[in-house]
Parts: sequence; structure tokens; C-alpha cells
Amino acid sequence: MNYFQVAVEATRRAGRVIRSHFNSARMVRLKSQRDILLDVDVLAQKEIVDTIKAHFPDHDIMAEEGSEINGSPYVWIIDPLDGTNNYANGLPCFCTSIAMQIDGEIVMGIVYDPLNKKFWSSHISCPVSEIGSLADAMIAIDWPAGTEARKWTTAIAGDIVSRARTLRSLGSSALALCYVASGWLDGFIHVDLDPWDAAAGALIVRNAGGKVTDFAGQPWTIESGHLVASNGLLHDELLAIVR
Repeated sequence: MNYFQVAVEATRRAGRVIRSHFNSARMVRLKSQRDILLDVDVLAQKEIVDTIKAHFPDHDIMAEEGSEINGSPYVWIIDPLDGTNNYANGLPCFCTSIAMQIDGEIVMGIVYDPLNKKFWSSHISCPVSEIGSLADAMIAIDWPAGTEARKWTTAIAGDIVSRARTLRSLGSSALALCYVASGWLDGFIHVDLDPWDAAAGALIVRNAGGKVTDFAGQPWTIESGHLVASNGLLHDELLAIVR
């Protein structure tokens, strides 16, 4: 099996676990302020890692619930359950995200919404929106866990609300990026992302014709932290707000 086929198999297996525990998941611990760990996070990641290791035992794993980095040029970047807070409250907005990095370059990404059984993939392009004015745009912004990062987010959100048609917060960065790629959102901003939050989604947006950068306008990488994604037409307007 190739990387993409393994990623599909892994997300499907994780999706079965996620669906079966919906509305019955237990909190294992509080990882940090506003950041919880559920039993299903651990179980879903195990399904993914076991699937990958069965086919590629020497590949590295960079994942939210524990990494295995041994210097391989092949790195799987995994978020087993993006939107854990939504999931814990029974809010049906969450997903699984898997990306493959080879020699530092993201070459494949897949995001799976297990409730709707919907895939987004860097292998299958969908068109971004054609909205060219922020005044006509629907933008999403998500809330980081840290207090200072939230203050920054609040300031950005206030500026967007005064300029855009409307503003949304999904609680799942991977899904928000896929919604930009699908043309359902026109842009997305986050001030403090981990690599697994956006590795797959960023590639999906780019392959759909959109643009993904850091706040300085440089191409987003897994080291960037903050992120602006858009249909491309709105990118300069969004960058002007976050700078």
C-alpha cells in the first residue's frame, strides 16, 4: 500500500473508534489550561499509529498524544481527534488529520470527518471561493489555549468583525482549513497552532488554489505557529489585520 492508502485506512479505523465513543468519552486529564485529554484521543491515535507501523515500521511519528522521532526522513504528522473540546461536549464538529512529511516537505494530507464519513485530501482538489472583498467574506478564527494568545485573538477578531460579512469559530483548525479549501469559508486565522493542527489542511488548501502563510506572509510551515489561510484573493486584507 502507498502512503495515501495507508492514511485512508488509518483514518477510517480511527473514525470507527471516535464514532463508537461519541457521547460516552471520559476525560483522562487536563493537559494544560483549557486543553483536555480524552480516552478516545489515545485510542484513536493507537489505531492510526498501529496501522502506519504495520506498513512502515521505520517511519517517524509526530502526533498530539505522543511522538516517536528517531531521525527518519519520513514523518507522519497526526492529530487523532482535532476538536476534542467539541467532542467532549457532544458538539459534532471534529475530525482526524494525517499528513506525510518527507525530507521536511509535506507531500500528502488527509482529513476525515468521522460522523459524516467525509474525506478531504491533497490528492483530490476542490475549488476555493471567488470572494474578493472582505466585506463579502465569511472568515473563521479559532481560540488558542493560552491567555496571552487569546488576548491577541480577541483583538484580531474585533477587527475582522468590523470589516467582514461574518465571523465563525469552529473549534477544529483542520476542518476550518478544509472548509476554506471547499469554498465554504473564505479565510481562516489562528495565532498559535501545533504542527498536527494544520499540516494536512494547509496542503489541502494550497492544492485547492488557496494560500497559506504565517503572519509575515511567508509560506506556512510546521514551525510557523500562527497561520492565515484564504482563497488567495483576500490574503493581503487578512495579513493587514494580523500584522
